[in-house]
Amino acid sequence: MTAEIVQAQYEQLEQIANRFNRQADQSEAIAQSIRQMHDALVGGQWQGDAARAFANEMQADVFPAFSRLIAALRASQALTMEIKTVMRQAEEEAARLFQGSPTEGVSAFRGGGVSMFANAAQFSAEETPTPTAPADPNNYDRFDKAIEYMHQEMVNNAQSDVVKQMKSLLDSAMNPKWYDMLSGSNSGDKIIAALAMWTAKVHAGSDWDHKPILGDMLGLKNDKDYYFPIRGDQTNEYYYDIWSNIHYGYVGTAAGFDAKTLQDGANLGDALTGTNDPGDVLTVQMGIDLWNKYGTSMTQEQLHAEILANRDNLVQLDKTTSGKNHR
Repeated sequence: MTAEIVQAQYEQLEQIANRFNRQADQSEAIAQSIRQMHDALVGGQWQGDAARAFANEMQADVFPAFSRLIAALRASQALTMEIKTVMRQAEEEAARLFQGSPTEGVSAFRGGGVSMFANAAQFSAEETPTPTAPADPNNYDRFDKAIEYMHQEMVNNAQSDVVKQMKSLLDSAMNPKWYDMLSGSNSGDKIIAALAMWTAKVHAGSDWDHKPILGDMLGLKNDKDYYFPIRGDQTNEYYYDIWSNIHYGYVGTAAGFDAKTLQDGANLGDALTGTNDPGDVLTVQMGIDLWNKYGTSMTQEQLHAEILANRDNLVQLDKTTSGKNHR
């Protein structure tokens, strides 16, 4: 029996995308009007400290804020439409996996409005399997390549334009300025926009899904290849997906998402299947902690040290998670 496709409300997604576009147009018009007022005042008779303070605030804060807002709204419009496409594809793929009706947890998303978590695979951190005894504890080639690449990814992505746009949207939603009020946008729309942008970056097969990249880079061809030792630990091997979880927590925090939002998103895929992987919670938290401690100044050595510092917890949590020892 063919399973019923669990559908998001695509008309609402289109309406949100159109609203982002209208708000961007309105923001551009308001910014142009304010700039004309600014030019008239600065070029007129208004002089003194107050005039200079006004001009400085406009140049340093107001105009850049409008530029960031407009760019974020335009990007959100495009990404919302992309999310619509991705969700449709994911739902069709999920339906093919079911032999009967979808589970209660998945079908609960039907008709539930716009949810950035409607497809769990789109917003979930990767499950962290059990570290195992290494076949060759002195072979660190894969680890060396992985940590060099992932450190670069974490620091670069945390400073990327899309992360800055998400941060701007979330900051504006939490702490609106007077000029935010003029644009006609609201906090809920901005949060949805930031979530849409985040989901578009982290869903399976997207830019920040590092599994296929690491697989190709490290020549991972079978199950045993996906486990490899790290320098400083000759007892255990670690599954390669811990890197994506750490990146998820680090870059997500840089983008302005709080820990609860990131952990809820990371655990959603497990929740839908009735499981909960403490290893995911730990590795996502490691990324969150790294950002909070070091920000963009994090070094490769600090990333390495964080993994070693959590070694015992990783092993303990994985060994106590149901089914992990049978992988």
